[in-house]
Amino acid sequence: MMKISGARWKMAVLFLLACCAVSPAYGRDAANEIERVSEPRTAVCWFEGDAIGDVVVNARGRVIFLYMDSGLAAAFSRQKQRDMKNGPSSSVPPHLTAYASKYGSKKKHVLFVASVKALKRWDFDTEKLSVAGYSPAKDDVLTGVTGSTLMELRPGVSALGKDYEGYVGFFVPADRIQAGTEIKIGYGADLVGWKVPAR
Repeated sequence: MMKISGARWKMAVLFLLACCAVSPAYGRDAANEIERVSEPRTAVCWFEGDAIGDVVVNARGRVIFLYMDSGLAAAFSRQKQRDMKNGPSSSVPPHLTAYASKYGSKKKHVLFVASVKALKRWDFDTEKLSVAGYSPAKDDVLTGVTGSTLMELRPGVSALGKDYEGYVGFFVPADRIQAGTEIKIGYGADLVGWKVPAR
């Protein structure tokens, strides 16, 4: 089990938002709001890595979990309204906006989005993702959301090459996620502690 410092998950939030350049002021505002709201809703897990201080070495891969609750979904909704008024801002990765639109689409479940990076060859299995002891079944995994068949991971096992980056959205039963409680989240046996934010 590896503990990831606050600085490292702050970096993870920046990574989630770094896909797109921001130039207009309204774009910066959207990115800043989503970054602020995302920060406590983010957890970082390194698979098969060794923690040396604040550095993780020899990891096979990294998974950044983003909890898409009502607060974050509302921030994405406001960003979408700004884009409709001012034109696309390219302020946040479009795949996160696509997943945000699925918030609340499965009754009695909450939504997570996992951004996956393979640092070595990795047989990535969606059923090894773990949130509060729950691993998503195939029908918990969202498909066809982003329009990218290359970056959107399918349910089950995918053979990922070195440097692959992609993402997967999945549902977890809502009764597993209680505001203010600390849960374990991660991949396989590599789990980190994460406190569920208050709504």
